[in-house]
Amino acid sequence: EAVDRGEDARFLEALLDERGTFVMALATLAQLLNRREEDVRRRVDRWDGVHVFNVEASTLYASARACDRVKASLRQMLSGWHVAHPLASGIDLEEARAALAEPIPARIFRILVQELSDEHAVVREGSIVRLPGHRIAVPDADRHLVERITTLLGQAPLSPPDVKQLAIDLAVDRRRLAELMRAMEKQQSIVSVAPDLYFLRES
Repeated sequence: EAVDRGEDARFLEALLDERGTFVMALATLAQLLNRREEDVRRRVDRWDGVHVFNVEASTLYASARACDRVKASLRQMLSGWHVAHPLASGIDLEEARAALAEPIPARIFRILVQELSDEHAVVREGSIVRLPGHRIAVPDADRHLVERITTLLGQAPLSPPDVKQLAIDLAVDRRRLAELMRAMEKQQSIVSVAPDLYFLRES
C-alpha cells in the first residue's frame, strides 16, 4: 500500500517493522526491491523521513521518526534519572540503551547520542551522558551527613579514615556513602588520593 501511494518513508518503516529491526543495510534493501545497490541508494537518499547512517563503509537506513523517538526517549529518561540520582554525573550509555522501549544497535545509538551532543541537547563525557543543565547537587536530606563526613576527615587531616571506616563510624551504607563522597569530590570539597581514600581539599 505504501508503494502504491508513493509513500517512500512509510514503505521503509513497513519493511523495518516486518523484519523487526531498527536499521536496514543498503544491500538488504536492494535485494528486497530487486534493484542494483547504486539505483537504490540514489532513490532512497532522496526520500524524506529516512535517516541515513554510514557505518564502517556500510550504508544503513532507519526511519527518521524512529530516530526522533529514540532521541526524545533518551532526553526524557535523563530528566527522570537526574531527579532520581542527583549525586550521579549521568547515566551509562549502555544502561540508557538497554532501558529504551525499542531495541537499537549500540553503534547506531551512539551516533544518535553524538547528534544530540552536536545539537547541545545532551552532554557526553566518555561513557556517561547527561543533560546540559545537570549539576551534581547534594540533597538537603544529606547535608547533615556531608557536615559529619567533613568533620571526621578534619579530625586527622593527614591520615583520614577510609570510606569503609567512615561507613562504620557514621552507620551509613557504604555504597551510599561512596556515591555521596564522589559527589563531594565533584564539588571539589574533598580530593581522592587512592581508591576509597579522601582528603579535605585544604589538607
